[in-house]
Amino acid sequence: LSAGVMSAQDLAAATEVYNSGATALAAGNKADAVKFFSEALKLANGAEGAEEIISTCQGTIPKLLVSIAKELIEKGQYDEAVVSLEKAIKTSNEYKEGESAKEAGELIPQVYMQKANDLFKNKNYAEAAKSYQKILDIVPAENPLYGSAALNLGQSLSSIGKVDEAVKAFTIAAETGDKETASKKISTIFLKKAQTALKGNKFNEAIEFAEKSNSYVENANAYKIAALAYQKNNTKKATIENFEK
Repeated sequence: LSAGVMSAQDLAAATEVYNSGATALAAGNKADAVKFFSEALKLANGAEGAEEIISTCQGTIPKLLVSIAKELIEKGQYDEAVVSLEKAIKTSNEYKEGESAKEAGELIPQVYMQKANDLFKNKNYAEAAKSYQKILDIVPAENPLYGSAALNLGQSLSSIGKVDEAVKAFTIAAETGDKETASKKISTIFLKKAQTALKGNKFNEAIEFAEKSNSYVENANAYKIAALAYQKNNTKKATIENFEK
């Protein structure tokens, strides 16, 4: 009898809190609605006759978390949006709701991409690189975002002088995304290295970098630098060949 009375009290309490959640949701306060529904779910578990409350809360909470995340994305609050999406995945899997976990999982890399692009536009290349790298860490290579993120990562790293890391990123981009653009970027990096080496009278390095530049995209400047470096090394045949090219 005592157990029955307690179960009835739990059901009444769960119903009251659930109704508060429904009121908050109707008023557009999704964050409070999630809190109320989560509390109602705790109270309803084990209470006799609370199956409908449990089912409704479990089906609603993950969807609300995804909806909250979308609103945060529109406001540019990307980190907070990711937190909400991660909670959506956790609750969706826990409640066996499924649909929200899939949607949230697809949204997270898009959030990182949007965040990274905003940072890049504001010339915050170091932070942009971190977000682009996160995309590479969480999506498979066949995902369309992978190649784009790798290309943008290379441009971010190149902008802050991390040219060796940039070449690695561009190489990934060439393999999984825009090969033509990535190859041009790598070619330009080695061209600049060749120019620097030539100015520093490091003729062998200038030749090496110029040839690497041409191996990605042939260009007149790289051949000219190689020719000048060969000329300084008194290698006449190679000098003539590179000037002709």
